[in-house]
Amino acid sequence: MRSLVWGGVAAIYFAAASSSFAGCPDIRPFADGISGTAEKYAASGKFSLDDGILFHDYGKSYHNLGKWPNPLFNSRYANALYSDWYKGDCTDDEIRTKFLNVATWFVSNHVDRDGMAVWIYPFENTYYDVPAGWISGIGQSHIAAVLYRAYALTDDEKFHDLSERAMQVYFRPMSEGGVVTEDETGFWIQEIPNPLGIAHSVLNGHITGIYGIMDMQMLTGDERYGKIVEKAIDAVRSQIRNFDAGTTSYYELRETPGKKRKLAPLGGYNRLHIRQLMRLYQIDGDPVFKEMAARFQSYEDAKSNP
Repeated sequence: MRSLVWGGVAAIYFAAASSSFAGCPDIRPFADGISGTAEKYAASGKFSLDDGILFHDYGKSYHNLGKWPNPLFNSRYANALYSDWYKGDCTDDEIRTKFLNVATWFVSNHVDRDGMAVWIYPFENTYYDVPAGWISGIGQSHIAAVLYRAYALTDDEKFHDLSERAMQVYFRPMSEGGVVTEDETGFWIQEIPNPLGIAHSVLNGHITGIYGIMDMQMLTGDERYGKIVEKAIDAVRSQIRNFDAGTTSYYELRETPGKKRKLAPLGGYNRLHIRQLMRLYQIDGDPVFKEMAARFQSYEDAKSNP
C-alpha cells in the first residue's frame, strides 16, 4: 500500500461514523461492522441470546454442536451494541450495560497461550482437517476492538491488557501458534490456521481480519497495526487475479491436498468478495481492486441473465 494513501485512511475509514455526538467518548463505532441494529442482528438467522451472550445454533453440524457462542459473532454483536449506544448520543445505560456484559464475557472465556489471549473453537474443521482447539485470524482483532472500547468506557486495565494480548497473534507466524503467514504470495491472515502448515489464505477471512486490525490502529494509534494492514492489502493486490476461476471467484488461494480448490458460490461468498474489493478500492485507491470486483460482478450478472 502506498504510504501517501494510508496517511489519509482515517478520514475515509470513519466516513460512516464520523458525526460528533455530545457526551460521547472520542472512540467511534466500528466502521465495517454489521448493518442495522444489534437487536436486529441478534434476532436474525439461527441466533438466540442467553444472559446477554449471542448463541448460534449449529444443529447437528460439527458432531451435534448445537447452540454455541461463536466469538466472532459475539464481537459483531458487541460492536453493534456500541454503535447503537453511540448513535443514541451515548445516553442509553441499558445498551451500555449490554455491551460491557459481552466484553466481560470475552475476559472470562479467553485462553492464555504463550503470552497471547485467544478464543478457541472447540470443534474440528472437517474441510481443512484442523482439529478442535483452533483459533481464527478473523475474530481476534474484532474481539480486541470490543475490549479496547470497553476500556475506553471504564478505564479498567483488564480490558486494555487483554486487548493487547489478543493482537499478539498477528505478530506470530502460524508455525508458532499465531495466525499469519508470509511467503512468496505475501502476508496473509489465516482464518483457520492449520497445524499441518498449509496456508489456505481464505480471501474473505483475510479481508475481514484486515478490517479489525485497521479498526485497532484507528482506536490505538499503534502504527504496528498499520504496517500489518499495509502488508495484508499488498498481498491481496499481488494475488487477486489468482482468485479468478473464470465463472466465479475462488474462496481460497491454496487447496487442501487431495481436495479441489474451493469456489466462492455465486450470490454468496463471490458477492461478498465484490463488496470487500470495493472497500479495499475505497481505502487504497488501486484500480485493480475495482477491476476485479467488476470481473466477479460480471459472473453474477451472467447468472442472472443467461
